[in-house]
Amino acid sequence: MLEKRRADILDLINREKTVRLRDLVERYDVSDETIRRDLRSLERAGYLVRVYGGATLPNMYGAEPRYEMREVINLKEKKLVAKAAQPFIHDGDSLFLELGTTTLEFAKLLHVHNDLTILTNSIPIADVLINFEKFNVWMIGGHVRKGERATSGFLAEQTIDQFNVDKLVMGVGGVNREGWITDYHSEEANARRKMIKRSRHIIALADYSKFDVTALNQICPLSSVDILVSDEKIPHPYKRILAEAGTELVIAR
Repeated sequence: MLEKRRADILDLINREKTVRLRDLVERYDVSDETIRRDLRSLERAGYLVRVYGGATLPNMYGAEPRYEMREVINLKEKKLVAKAAQPFIHDGDSLFLELGTTTLEFAKLLHVHNDLTILTNSIPIADVLINFEKFNVWMIGGHVRKGERATSGFLAEQTIDQFNVDKLVMGVGGVNREGWITDYHSEEANARRKMIKRSRHIIALADYSKFDVTALNQICPLSSVDILVSDEKIPHPYKRILAEAGTELVIAR
């Protein structure tokens, strides 16, 4: 039974790319600790990487974890990164706030500011921001990707082209040692490139798990990013890579 369950978990994660602990507990009608032991065993064998709330395939290229999984993966680090990035925003700023789970945590901290103009293509982020009375919030239209709860496509790109903003705050799909920020979804990647062109300053938010990941789409070289905010677990070589690119690295603590 033990080996059959672990083989089944391995088959499931190879198909779904990510799995959640609570889903596995319900699926196999066993305890949390039993599933944790299974995941530890499979991780030691190199089949998966355990993350907060579940597990994912190691070094996924071109396959993005589901949004609901990303909401809980490395949540502690995402909150720390968001908090460290918040002081770079000032009253009166205009900004693009791009889709993502780390940028969602960042949006929740903006209530301390006044008179911000924010354009976003994320429905969850817009839902947070509309509760802040002193903000001017624009929802970027376009095709809604249901799994991501965000807009992209030619209508989104046309809208982005109508604005010039002070700052772009963006998440990333991956950062690689060739010095590139990468992402998974092609239409969202196009929208992100447009935002970069229309912004005076670029702030990227990336917890440690985003490094040494090369997703399908090249977004921009690290040299295009003014500030990258990460956590203390960032792989050491990236401190040199970012310095050589001229990108300021901020470590969240």
